[in-house]
Amino acid sequence: MKSSRNKRPNIKVPLSQKDIQIEIFALVGVLTCIYMAAHYFPLLPGTIPTHFGASGRPDAWGPKITLWFMPALNVVLYSLLTIAARFPHVSNYPVKVKEENAQRLYRLGVSLLQWTKLWIVWMFTLIERGIVDVAMGKSSSLNPVILFAMLAVMLGTVAYFTVAMYRAR
Repeated sequence: MKSSRNKRPNIKVPLSQKDIQIEIFALVGVLTCIYMAAHYFPLLPGTIPTHFGASGRPDAWGPKITLWFMPALNVVLYSLLTIAARFPHVSNYPVKVKEENAQRLYRLGVSLLQWTKLWIVWMFTLIERGIVDVAMGKSSSLNPVILFAMLAVMLGTVAYFTVAMYRAR
């Protein structure tokens, strides 16, 4: 039996001008994270923070090679979300996708993926910066307000697009 997802229209959704700008800014975030790891790696001590508690203070330490975890994760997530945005007809939507609403819903779905990619990339890049600052003694913790604010913005983005999809049905 075929799933209803297979019956969805397969419509190509070109990136809007805003999507392209978001894409560029997300790519800058990935490159910034990679640059930080490459630049600061030789300057760091052998042990760096690898985990932070809710207060922002480090609660686990490990070898400095773990500095490359955030850039690697950024590259993987950036790539996966970029690929997912090219196939909006296979994504999940909170409403039924029909021929008459597919273009609107797919456009919203692509934009949601673009914004989500942007927030995730920059959140990991800020965490990378915090790891470097703590490891070099420039700070004693990550700023939890910034991280919680970014998380709130990300969740707000998902809520905004969910409401928009219900209205677009």
